[in-house]
Amino acid sequence: MKFSWDSTEITWPRNPKSIVFKNTSIVKSLTKPGSKAILLSYGMKPDVLTLEGLLYEKGKSDSDLLNNYLLPMLGRVHKEVTISELDSNLNDTWILTSFVYRKVGGYPNVYTYKMEFYRGSEHHVMG
Repeated sequence: MKFSWDSTEITWPRNPKSIVFKNTSIVKSLTKPGSKAILLSYGMKPDVLTLEGLLYEKGKSDSDLLNNYLLPMLGRVHKEVTISELDSNLNDTWILTSFVYRKVGGYPNVYTYKMEFYRGSEHHVMG
């Protein structure tokens, strides 16, 4: 799995353990006495992609993992990131909306992570 932006490219050392894709719509309902509600569909919400997994690379120190993977991704929260080498329908440009990592206790140089991305028909990054 690769992440890229501007002139930066990061190849993650292992694929995520969990890939969750969510596609939902905006629906409002109107009550209709004596009957089921009337539904009004206004369109699609952004696609949501959640990646979770383990970050470990043989021979790499905590500092290597932080500087090569975790901190660059943390710096991309609220910005565009292009994902490639995942599933063909997910390889695209997304907005990284959240990034959480945690050091696994008792194991040197092992982290867990959770990333959430949004994808719309257009992206406008402010600031």
